[in-house]
Amino acid sequence: ESPITAIYSAFSRIERDKRKASELIYEEKKRDLLKELLTKYVKGDIFELDEAQFDDYINYCNPPDYFLKTSTQYELIMYFKYCFDSYKYERLKK
Repeated sequence: ESPITAIYSAFSRIERDKRKASELIYEEKKRDLLKELLTKYVKGDIFELDEAQFDDYINYCNPPDYFLKTSTQYELIMYFKYCFDSYKYERLKK
């Protein structure tokens, strides 16, 4: 890639729009994967959560990308369980 191409990619509106679209697609796929995991955790009686609450719960926990990529299944479960306890407490206060 030439320097001119790199400059064009950095400042072009079309390229910025492409990057934004890619980010949105990535976030949507990440959210779908998290919903799938939560469904399994709810079915496994790890915690009780309605499917209608999944989006709110995902927004509340918001696990970092690096953590999602490097953690084990056990670490994910413990993270979501810890978040669930604080999520439940916050919802009871309201």
